[in-house]
Amino acid sequence: MKLGSLFMIYSFFALLGCQAKRPAMTPEASVQFLYQTQSISLGPLKNKTWQSFTQVDGISGAQLSYGGYSIEALIQLARSQWNFRGKAIRFTARDGYVVNYSLDDLLKARAFLALEVAGTSTKGIYNPELKTHFDWRPGYLVFRDSKMSAGKSSPYQIISLELLDQTPTQEFLAKVPDHLKNGAKVYLKTCNKCHSYQGLGGSKAPPINFMTIKRKNNSDLKRFLRAPQDVAKRRFEMSPFTGSDQDLDKLLKFLRSLEPKPANP
Repeated sequence: MKLGSLFMIYSFFALLGCQAKRPAMTPEASVQFLYQTQSISLGPLKNKTWQSFTQVDGISGAQLSYGGYSIEALIQLARSQWNFRGKAIRFTARDGYVVNYSLDDLLKARAFLALEVAGTSTKGIYNPELKTHFDWRPGYLVFRDSKMSAGKSSPYQIISLELLDQTPTQEFLAKVPDHLKNGAKVYLKTCNKCHSYQGLGGSKAPPINFMTIKRKNNSDLKRFLRAPQDVAKRRFEMSPFTGSDQDLDKLLKFLRSLEPKPANP
């Protein structure tokens, strides 16, 4: 079965810092593999990068048989063919979700892009943060090393992998004042997956600088971050902050610095 039959690519993505446009993808294309001005369908690379393995899914507990692309093999290919010496990969999903991973983390976790999944449970994969099941569609990022903290399969349908010459967080942190950097690091670790700021981060939640205004009291804001649904008394998609009190204080200081300043009378 051709990989192209698994995906319909509805849009393409401009490269970070590059204005060059690429032609629209055809229905025969699979996940896009992007670097600088190059855009290559992964389908023709199957004989060099395709792998299969079986393991127990860390979230659903189901024994799953995966077929897809080893991230390490893709990196080796990029290094040999394009002299790639970058530090990160940006993954973009069909629903607009964007996440950046460092190559070190991906290689340590033995990351794998699953395009074929057999032996799935009838309910699919359970996401404990969102408290719901996701159906099995191709394009999940799987971490083969269960010892890694990120040892979970990802419930998002990935449509592109973009090789980045530097980790986007480096540029982000360079703009943060020194007295707020520790809080910014906590934010990148715990909030950036869903919230964006200055163009960096996910798109599944509002921009982070609009999130704190309703909680003028710091104690109320802390309670909200620890148990958002309980404090708001309604169900919505937001994971509670589970870090230390010290990290929460650092995060709070950083978040308060992002609030829009009141206009002068």
